[in-house]
Amino acid sequence: IYTPGKVGSAHMVRLALVWKITGEQKYLEGAKKWLVHMAGWDPNGITSYNLPLPDGSTGNDEAGMAMLERMAITYDWIGTELSGEEKILVLTSLKERGNQLLDYYTTKNFISEPWSNHAVRALAFTGLAGLSALGELPDAEKWLDYVIRCYLTSFPTWGGDDGGWSQGLSYWTAYVLWQTNFIDALQLCTAVNLYQKPFFRNNGYFAVYFHPPYAERGGFGDHGEAAPNLAEKLLVQRYARAFKDPVLLWQAEQIRLDESHLNRLQVVPGEMDWKEWFMEDVIAILNAPPSNLSPTSPAGMPPARLLRDIGWAAMHSDLGNAENDVWLLFKSSPYGSFSHSHADQNSFQVNAYGKALIIDSGYYPWYGSPHHNLWTRMTRAHNAILINGRGQSYGTMKASGTIEQFDHSEALTLVTGECARAYNLPLNEHTVNHWQENLDEPMPDNEPEAETVRRTIAFGHHPETPWMAVHDYLKTAGPASFDYLLHSLEQMELNEENQRLRVKSGEVELDVYFLAPQTLDFMQTDEFPIAPEERYEGAPDQWHFTASTLEDVDEMRYLVLMIPRHPETDRN
Repeated sequence: IYTPGKVGSAHMVRLALVWKITGEQKYLEGAKKWLVHMAGWDPNGITSYNLPLPDGSTGNDEAGMAMLERMAITYDWIGTELSGEEKILVLTSLKERGNQLLDYYTTKNFISEPWSNHAVRALAFTGLAGLSALGELPDAEKWLDYVIRCYLTSFPTWGGDDGGWSQGLSYWTAYVLWQTNFIDALQLCTAVNLYQKPFFRNNGYFAVYFHPPYAERGGFGDHGEAAPNLAEKLLVQRYARAFKDPVLLWQAEQIRLDESHLNRLQVVPGEMDWKEWFMEDVIAILNAPPSNLSPTSPAGMPPARLLRDIGWAAMHSDLGNAENDVWLLFKSSPYGSFSHSHADQNSFQVNAYGKALIIDSGYYPWYGSPHHNLWTRMTRAHNAILINGRGQSYGTMKASGTIEQFDHSEALTLVTGECARAYNLPLNEHTVNHWQENLDEPMPDNEPEAETVRRTIAFGHHPETPWMAVHDYLKTAGPASFDYLLHSLEQMELNEENQRLRVKSGEVELDVYFLAPQTLDFMQTDEFPIAPEERYEGAPDQWHFTASTLEDVDEMRYLVLMIPRHPETDRN
């Protein structure tokens, strides 16, 4: 039902749009056929928000949300061409589906507790339905009133005025693009301009700093392996038009969708088939680039940015210069590991000269798959530290981190995160069951308690000689082992005698030097404890490095220096 509900409704909108553009009757007839057909699906049947599910929950929202959104848009465009009987059928379906969502929101008290991820997405769809049926369905005014109150109060669930989105760049792109579809429609129909909310004013720079157009991969969270894509291009372009911002226009225009870019997105050969249920093609036609505005590179802007709302920091050596930029991302988030976030407090990523060097590891076959749950979301898939083999808990905001300092100057940025609390929570029952069913290795103990887990990163911003230093201080309630983790796309060169290693991606290299109070045992592997499923079968290997202590101690320090090497420089 997920696929026919989404594909059919998307084709319905495409046909309606082509009719609006060309005036050709065959496209109108096609759109009417799809609209009337989908309005005939029982809104209280298998696509209902009230559908009982085997796990005790209710609602087939994936199909239902898409149908509400696309039926509303199509009705707005071709409603005057429907017969009286057809209009009654469509409006009856919209009424039932819109009221199901309003009942869901009010029952959940969503304005005060906006933590249902799909309900955040559906705000935009409920709002579009309200605009489309306003004046024809009395209930439409109630939907619109509730949605606008959400946007003016609790939205955005996953960020704040700084413009961050804690679930990560992939979910940010999809979810906020949907929101701006409604915001544009609302602005066309009324005098309400939600773009003036501080979150939207700042949100485009989430991409500029954390996902520059020359990035191979994204930031933290699910689908972090994704490069900038068409949806992101359209979203940032929409912001550029709304704010007449030349830097955001540059960001959008630099996201190139040529063959080389598509190859970066293609994790598994043959997996670039067109996903018909998305509507980026429709949005691209409606979303004209801003006129009378010339793009301006972000060069000259501050090279570092902290999004305190989500606890992410970005540091660049040459922001905007694809050939010369080195950038590091750091996270210690108040959102913890909830929803599409991972157990990766105090973790970091390093990119240089267009290449991803130190990466978030793992794939995202589907939410909660064994690989996703037992690797990708876990601390051991990230560039963090294990205590007695255990990482941080996940699936909870309580497993959070805090940015304790962020000091920035032209030459140097210092950022410190603290996340001891994230290590002192047990894994949830679902994960424990998953572990016992799928892994032979024993589960790590939850002792001793972590008292201090503090990481400070220094980033030297000089464009020609950038460098990074990472200092960790850990204190536990009793002796413990410590494992320092790094991950990369290619095999690393280890030099255990000198306590150093070299990370490579193509011709770009990163030299990593360890200094610790005891000699560390180096190891790397290209194996996952549990392989990725389905569409990621056959995906490229990733390499996982561990520097382990040889003796248990209750206090540990590391100082790690990282020097990137440009392909054109001497590597001796």
